[in-house]
Amino acid sequence: MNLKKSDKDIERQLRGEDERTQNLELFQKVREFIRAHPGSTAEDIAVALGVEERVILKFLKEGRLVKR
Repeated sequence: MNLKKSDKDIERQLRGEDERTQNLELFQKVREFIRAHPGSTAEDIAVALGVEERVILKFLKEGRLVKR
């Protein structure tokens, strides 16, 4: 397990943002990307946004990303 915090994590912590806020911001970025680029794969989104593919798959599994 990697316990080292990234510079972004440290900056967010200094600004007082908690993990829940970070998660919400990331989810919103993913959702906006999908709306702008329909048909994108989880890999496409991960590469474009610089996030781990497992995070996007987690959003899908949780039912947060569904077709409306």
